[in-house]
Amino acid sequence: QARQRFDAGAKFYNLREYDRSLAEFKEAYLLSGEPELLFNLGQCERQLGRIVDARKSFLAFLREGRPN
Repeated sequence: QARQRFDAGAKFYNLREYDRSLAEFKEAYLLSGEPELLFNLGQCERQLGRIVDARKSFLAFLREGRPN
């Protein structure tokens, strides 16, 4: 199900429907916990002008996305 949410998010992003893309990427992240999705969240938030939220998502990606 996470993969389906990711695929939908990517399609909405390509259509520049960033609100819908953001919602799909959030669901994919909640289902999978894959840190790479935090980057996608940041990109959507940046496109929506939510710079503070985008920064938080990018920082979370850097924090969570590093291998142990």
